[in-house]
Amino acid sequence: EDTTTLSAQFGFKLGEARLRAGLFESTGGAAIDYGLFERKLWVSLEAFDFSRAQDLDPHVRLSGRYFVNPNLYVLGGYDDFLVPDRESLFVGAGFRWRDDDLKYLLGSVPKF
Repeated sequence: EDTTTLSAQFGFKLGEARLRAGLFESTGGAAIDYGLFERKLWVSLEAFDFSRAQDLDPHVRLSGRYFVNPNLYVLGGYDDFLVPDRESLFVGAGFRWRDDDLKYLLGSVPKF
């Protein structure tokens, strides 16, 4: 299937939790993220696509993201577990940075 999706969300902090709402894969939805172990592990629950074709249950995803250091993380989870024919496990890794990190990296590049 060749499609394009859009995700755009807004949220706010509520203690150790973060609440989000907006577009999840081009459909409306909401999520909660909860930080554990001094925010090294984040557990997330997302629910979206409440009016799916074929009268399917909403798309629900449970995931965890563990930060090895402030920039490197591993993640895994269970996706679409309310629909047995579509449920799946996933794993991955990622790298993230902030403007301050980019300033440091670009400042250390030698000049030609």
